[in-house]
This record gives sequence, C-alpha cells and structure tokens, in this order.
Amino acid sequence: MKILLFYTKNQGYLSQFFSEFSDYLSTQENEIFIFSFKQNNGYSQNSNIHFYTKKKRGFISNYFQVFQIVKKIRPDVIIANFSYVNPAIISGYLFNTKTKIAWCDSLIKQSGANWLNNNIKRIVYRYANYLIANSYLMQQELIDIIRVRNDKIKVIPFYTNIHLKNKATKTKPNDIFKIGCPGRLEEHKNQLIVLKAIKLLNFNSNAKLRLFLAGTGNKKKQLIQYADENDLPVDFLDQLNSDKILDFYNEMDLIVLPSLHEAFGLVAIEAMALGRPVIISKNFGALSFIDQNKFKLDSFTFDPSNVKELAEILETYKQGDGHNGEYFQNLYKQTFNKGRIFESISNIILSETIE
Repeated sequence: MKILLFYTKNQGYLSQFFSEFSDYLSTQENEIFIFSFKQNNGYSQNSNIHFYTKKKRGFISNYFQVFQIVKKIRPDVIIANFSYVNPAIISGYLFNTKTKIAWCDSLIKQSGANWLNNNIKRIVYRYANYLIANSYLMQQELIDIIRVRNDKIKVIPFYTNIHLKNKATKTKPNDIFKIGCPGRLEEHKNQLIVLKAIKLLNFNSNAKLRLFLAGTGNKKKQLIQYADENDLPVDFLDQLNSDKILDFYNEMDLIVLPSLHEAFGLVAIEAMALGRPVIISKNFGALSFIDQNKFKLDSFTFDPSNVKELAEILETYKQGDGHNGEYFQNLYKQTFNKGRIFESISNIILSETIE
C-alpha cells in the first residue's frame, strides 16, 4: 500500500510523532512517502520510506506542488495536518485516492479561525474519509461548528517519548517549593490566574515558594508588572528548548497548567511521563482519555476562571498532601500507550469505506 503523509519535518513534537508513525507503517509492508515544505527542494530514501521536500512559495504555488506530488505518487492513503490539509484532501479527491485523512490538532478557539475559514473546512472535510481529532473537545467542535458527521471522526490521543530522553534527576530537596508553569505567555494560556492564586495565599517575595514562568509572548510585560506590584515570588525564564525543558521539569516540585482551552495539552502528559506532580485546567483535552474510576480528576484539576479553587489546590500540594510523582507516572502509562495509539490509526487506514 502507498501511504503519503504531509507534515513539516523539524525538531518539533508533531514531526517526531509522524516520523515514528511512518517507521511503524513501513514495517507493515507499506511504501511510505513523506512530503514537507522546506527552504530547498530535495529527495532522499531510507529503505521503503521516501522523503520529498519542496521550497515553500506562494499560496497557489504551494497548492500546485501538493497537487503534483499526489499526481506523481497516486497513493492509496493520504494523511495531512495543518496547512497541508486543504490542498492534500482536494488533490486526493481529484486523483481518486481511496482513503483521505485530515489530522486535526488545534481547537478553533486556539487557532482564531473565522467564518470564512470554518466554511472552507466544511467544504474540504466533505471529501475526507476520516478526520482524526486528538480529543473529545475537538470532536465536539468539529460536530457543532464544522458540522462534520460523527461517524467520520476518530478520536485518538498523543503520547510522548520525553521520559526516554530523560537523564536528569530531581535536585536535592531544599526549603523552596518550586512551581513551574511552561508555555507561551498569551491570553489563552492564562498564567495570570496563577499569580492571583499566589497573591491570595499571601506568598510574597520572601516566601519559601517560587513560581517559574517559562516562555515568551505578548502578555509578558503585564505579568511582570503584576508580579512586581504585588511583590510576588516569580521568576521569568525564556522559552526553553527540548534539552532545557527536561531540566526544568526535574527541578520543579509542581507543574501548573492553567490554560483556558487546550485541544490536547502535550505539556501535561510530558510532566506526567517524567513523574512530576501536576495541577491542570479542566479544559485540557488530554483529561478526557483518563479512566476516572482509577484516577480522580477533581484531585488535580481546577476551573481556569476560579482563583480560589486554584489557590486551594496549590495549598494542598504545597503542604505535601497532593498526589506524588509516581501517581502521575502511572496515570500516563495506563492512558497514553504508543503501541495502542499506532494500532488505532492503522485500523483507520485499513478500513475500507465509511458505511
């Protein structure tokens, strides 16, 4: 079977995800083709995996290059995400590709899609056989806003390999309780509520507690001003690369993730996989995959608009009465299994047609 994947090859998580999935598919006697827009044209081959890169140009030129690669390869299956979805699905329809899959990664609330964007999606998704959503939150958006039939949507979570790369260990305990909050400093990431919760708990700059915000964004000045005006124990770090984020996680006693909305929330499962205690906004899509009979969400989640609720759960963990790292590591292992995830996607690809 010929399978053509459209995604951007780089050092990011999604690229790693699709790269590993490509390797998995290639072991099942499939011929894999990967197409990416990069700075230069190129072609390489590793066993039965072919890599095509084309120089990114204007809108029409990019569409035409996607059209050309589909015409050349004539795949049995197309899988595309982000900006590749529209041209890939349309080209697959024109060349009678049997199975066309659109991979949806971002909530409409996060992407800022407007009326025109949503209507274009409605048209394009009609020609896709399946849509893969990374959470039930996204599934509901696709049904309610894009008006996709429920039977076309397959909900599959992500996983992470960050724990396999982890060589650092938690530093020796000290008198300072360290809270980490990684992520872009943007409105929907909602870091201000964490500062307000710390203020409510009367932790000032002399307290045996510090909050570390790791990231950049247009809310940084506002957050710095609020911390300074209220004499809060907050350190602002730059955006961390993949190596430094490991050290960051391991240095923290607690990770807090207060986003107003997250389609999935990769950072949450990264922290869990590394055995870090976490407090998570109830609006993280990743939470919907957790077996609530085994793991009680109320013990580590909060309403991202409720400062008092966050303050109370912060105090619980500060006093050592919250779940330990082993609890969250077990949660990750039992919920986000790479083998099961790959098998689920393979079953979609091998499906004949939608009834």
